[in-house]
Parts: sequence; C-alpha cells; structure tokens
Amino acid sequence: MRTPILVGLAAGAVLLFALPAAANGRFPQSDQLIFSPTDPNLIVLRTTYGILPSHDNGATWSFVCEDALGISTSSSLADPPIGMTKNSALSVGGPFGLNVSPDVGCNWNCIGGALAGQVIVDLAVRPDDPSSEVALTATFSMPTDGGLSQPYEQVFETNDNGATWSPIGVPIDPAVTVTTVEVSKADPNRIYVSGTRNFGSAETASLFVMNKADAGAPWAEYVLPPAQFDPNQEDSIYVSAVDPTNADRVYIRSRSVVTGGVSRLTVVTLGANGGAPTFTAGKTFVVNPGSSIQLYVGEMLGFALSPDGSKVYVGSEADGLWVAQTSDLNFKQTSTVDIQCLATRGSELWACSAAKYGFIAGVSTDDGKTFVPKLRLIGDLTGPIACASNPMGAACMQSDNSSQCSGPYEMFCLLYTCETDAGSSSGDGGPGSVGDATLASDASRGPASSSSSSCSCDVVGSSGDGAAALGAGLAVLGGALRRRRKAK
Repeated sequence: MRTPILVGLAAGAVLLFALPAAANGRFPQSDQLIFSPTDPNLIVLRTTYGILPSHDNGATWSFVCEDALGISTSSSLADPPIGMTKNSALSVGGPFGLNVSPDVGCNWNCIGGALAGQVIVDLAVRPDDPSSEVALTATFSMPTDGGLSQPYEQVFETNDNGATWSPIGVPIDPAVTVTTVEVSKADPNRIYVSGTRNFGSAETASLFVMNKADAGAPWAEYVLPPAQFDPNQEDSIYVSAVDPTNADRVYIRSRSVVTGGVSRLTVVTLGANGGAPTFTAGKTFVVNPGSSIQLYVGEMLGFALSPDGSKVYVGSEADGLWVAQTSDLNFKQTSTVDIQCLATRGSELWACSAAKYGFIAGVSTDDGKTFVPKLRLIGDLTGPIACASNPMGAACMQSDNSSQCSGPYEMFCLLYTCETDAGSSSGDGGPGSVGDATLASDASRGPASSSSSSCSCDVVGSSGDGAAALGAGLAVLGGALRRRRKAK
C-alpha cells in the first residue's frame, strides 16, 4: 500500500504554468477578458506577461506581475485560470494552489484546507450564482513505495466568494488529462469537464458530465467521434460554454497538434434521459505549423456566446472574426482583425487583438464590424498596481503582495517598447481603417500615451530580427508545451 503525498511541483504542474516574467518567451499577447458580476466598471484582462485590472470600464489599466501570483518559477508556457465572483474577489489558479484577491490584485489569500497545494487547472464562476465558483485540479501524488504517481483530478466548489472550498462529486479517472470545467446556468447541478485519454494516434477526447444532486455517482463520459476529433490533427479539447437556456447543449473547441492540423468548434447535445449525444460541426480553422515563436498559426483562440445564447462568435489570429446564429451555425466573417480572445457582456462583444490592428483590448456593439479601443498599446498601462507592502497578504509560495511588481514591470519595459507605426490608426481615438473593421472613437477613454500609434514589440537596442531571435531562444525551452486556455 502506498500513501500519496500531494505535490504542486510534480510533472502535471510543470506542464501547466508559465515562466519567466518577461512575456514567458512569447511576444506579449492578451488572451482572456472577465467582468465583475456586480461592478459594471470592473474588468480584468489576462495577458502572457501578467494580469491587468481596470476599474473604469477600460479607460485605464494597471499591471499585476506573475511574480506576485507565484507562477513565475515553474516551467511552461501557459497562462493561469482566472475568475471573478459576486463581491469582485479575483481568483487566480497556479501550480502551488489557488490565490484569491479581495481587492482585485493587490493583496492575496493562499487558499488552504482542501485546496492546499493543489494544482489548479481551470476555474468557472457559476452563472446562476456568482458567489459560487468551481475549480478543477490535477495534482500528482508522490508514492512512498516507489510506485507510479497518478494525478488527483477533482472538482472543488466555493459558495462564499472563494473563502472556503470543498470537493464535490467523485474524482475523475486519473488516466484522463483534464483541461477545463464549466457549469450550466439552466441547470445549476450540471457540471462539465473536458479531457483526453492516451497520446499520439491513440488519443481520444471526452466530455465528462456530473449531476451535483447525485454527486456520488461516477462521471458520465461521452467520447467525441473521429469526425469531431482527429488525433493526427488535434491534441486537446476545451469546454468553451454551455448554452444558457439549454443545459444539454455544450460548445467545445479543439486545439491543433503543434505540427499543424485543425482547430474546430463542435456542439454536443446530450440525449434525453442519458441517451446518446449528437455532435454538430461548427466552424473549423486550418492551423499551420508556424515557427518556434508562434506555434499555432490559425488556432481558434476566441469564442463567445451572446448572453441569450442566440449568437456564437469565434476567431483566430489568421482568419479574423466570425459570427453565426446558434440555430444554424452558418458562420459569416465580420472582421479580419487578429482575434486572441472574445467575451460578451450584455450587448457588447469584447475582443483581444494585436496593437498593430489598433487595440490590445476593444469593444464592439455591431458584431465586430467596428471596435472601440479600450487598451491601445502596452505603453498605455498606468504602471504596476498601487499597493503598500503587506507580507500577510501574499499569494501561495510568496512572501509579499503585488507591491513587488515594480521591478518586473521595469524589466518588462526594458525588453519591450512601443514605437510609432505610421501605417496604423491615430493615437487620439479617432476612426481608422483596420482590415475590413473600423475603429470607432471612445470619448470615455483616458489620455493617449506618448506613442501616437501602434505598438511594436522590439527588444531595446536590437532590430526586429533580434527580437525574434530572443523570442525564439526562449520559446525553444518550452514551446511545444504551450497551452491555450478555453476561449470565453
């Protein structure tokens, strides 16, 4: 008999989180937007170099470094799962546990109890009750008798805005590599988890379903058919959303293999009374092998559902933004702007893009035909988040709070700078052509930075080729391990 010891730095953790602080060997990108359920002015943008909170609806953004989150000492090229509950508590997962900030990024609580030392793979705030949130873990055990280690994969839940957590349901089969968790709004008891089994040409992808009312029962598993998951072209799946009006309808996106393949949207509709599900093909993007810097050229990085579930938006850096009615999934392109993430809030469609297209984060009210820039350049950041040093408010494995971010911010600014690009839109928020989308002005936006246009991420004192060489050198260390989180 062996006694497992949970360890956060085992193989699973090493593959899931990011190093080092200065964009992790990747050129700076933004990849997830979340909104406060109660404060209409509070937005948090996750990037490859830190977390950016805004308390004025995107007019200004501050910087929370990875060092303060305790994720800069592990060795992969992924970004931490994030969530924001009803009282605007910000949750950030990592390889050492879950960190919860009651003040959106300054002070942190490293959650103990059942979650102590757990590797947090994904987070999802309950849409029916934003004071509740679920966390998906995958923490390897270290056997004392020399046997093989296995991950402890479990869903945990909080009902008090992240203060206390407890496991719900039975653990997931440790032979599964779990990726995402999501909760239904239409049926609060319904919880979905995505994952894969095996590797290479033998890999399969599955959707796992649990009914919280019957939490002692095994997870129901539905394997995606070969027509919806080809291991020679895809290597992971992610639950991107559950239809807000139909708990049986789930949207799944896939990630291409690193050598190139496809990244596709599949809609899974469960059968009545546990009957066989149907699998409906949505949009498919062809993914090119890319380079050591950009490994997934064309991957579906953006996904969003309208709040009523009637529209679905998808996008990639290579193919722009596409929209369809969920009733027919007949996708039409509305913009050629690079899409790195998508999110909806009321009638608004928010997107992450590249500064050369006029914005890092922007908002649209016409399905992406036009965007109002909300964060135009990296140089528009107001600087590291302002907070006094407080050793009692530190994240897991940290001795200080986010007051330590001044140094990492200065280092980041030394590596990357914003330079004028005469071909971009004007820096005063005025209209400018961006592919076949238009930048609309935003009167609520704060003053523009000293850079008058787009951001060119160059290493200071080097040519653009030098920047590419630096990025390539860092990316080679862990490029093949790069993971994109679910698009929300």
